[in-house]
Amino acid sequence: SPIISKNNKIEFYEKDFIFDGKTYFEYGNPVLEISKINLVGKHNYQNISYALKVSRLLEIDTELIINALENFKPVEHRIEYCGKYNNIEFYNDSKSTTFESTYAAIESFEKPVHLILSGVKKKGMNVKEFYFNIKKNKNVVKILIFGKICEEYKEFVTEPDILYNSYDWELFLKKYINEIENNSIILFSPGMPSFDYFTNFEHRGKFFKQVVAKLIKDS
Repeated sequence: SPIISKNNKIEFYEKDFIFDGKTYFEYGNPVLEISKINLVGKHNYQNISYALKVSRLLEIDTELIINALENFKPVEHRIEYCGKYNNIEFYNDSKSTTFESTYAAIESFEKPVHLILSGVKKKGMNVKEFYFNIKKNKNVVKILIFGKICEEYKEFVTEPDILYNSYDWELFLKKYINEIENNSIILFSPGMPSFDYFTNFEHRGKFFKQVVAKLIKDS
């Protein structure tokens, strides 16, 4: 049962809801599998745990919450699933216009990540520090830097990462997806504003999704 702590925060006993990484259990009974929802990422799984626990506190039927979660559609351009080719999954995170949002997106996956960065550097952004912070994440197997921002990275990018200063992303990715291992993630999480080739992050995200759709259709 939930209790109210001295600092007015809601706390819960472990027996209410337990999440083992794949399934949520209510008092030991499985109630929700993450394979049935359209959300990815540790932060989302934590939020689901909170939602389930609060529903218990408010005496809301758990089935109503489960149904809502299973039918929930993620926000467009925020770690948005775009499709699959040869067991390589594509995710559009064009809404990522800050370093922190890209870090969070990377942490959303357990599979090997091929990360695409792009955009325009804002005042105060240290792209060198950003790049090497990403390199520390063992889950990221390669960083792909697209567009004009390549000029900001060219002095320090190391192998096997790639600079691709072009608007023709389809040409590059068409070859690239046939060279990498299956069971991977291609994550477009730019980490910077979109005003190089695009008017805003929505324009950029739609462009990426069109590229992916054409790749899957033609491959």
